[in-house]
Amino acid sequence: MREDLHGDVKPRAFAPEKAVVRRMEPEDIEWALGLGRHYYEGRYDEQAVRLWLHARLKEPTMVFMRSDHAVGIAHLGERYHAPGHLQAYLTLLYAEPGNYGREVLRIIEALRDWAGEKKAAKFWFSDITGYDLGAVLKLIGGREAGHTYVVDLDNDPIALG
Repeated sequence: MREDLHGDVKPRAFAPEKAVVRRMEPEDIEWALGLGRHYYEGRYDEQAVRLWLHARLKEPTMVFMRSDHAVGIAHLGERYHAPGHLQAYLTLLYAEPGNYGREVLRIIEALRDWAGEKKAAKFWFSDITGYDLGAVLKLIGGREAGHTYVVDLDNDPIALG
């Protein structure tokens, strides 16, 4: 169960209570690379990804979340036409086969919560992840915006103004 911004308690859709999500730590990098090895089947430069993860893991504008079988990365940015107007973006999302429905929703919820804490106005989810996220994102209030889904985080200074 989680409490929404208005104090109402809502069920956590189909994500099981046992799917624990936490921030990645440096000791999780090799685990994540192993997951990536399976997902990308050697189609990426593992050493470059290792170095990138070590360099970015504590970056304040990024978050790296993991569960037992999935990983999600998000970052903050500003829209070119609205400096200072933070937006969150899904950088990467993957899960071990058979764990998509069980853990991905929890990862997405954790990323969304992080973006809300950072005062992002919107969270943009692209289809570049290789997953059809539409059904999952609709469970947390997502709406289709072209080939991208966006979740409003109730921190939009333009809408609040």
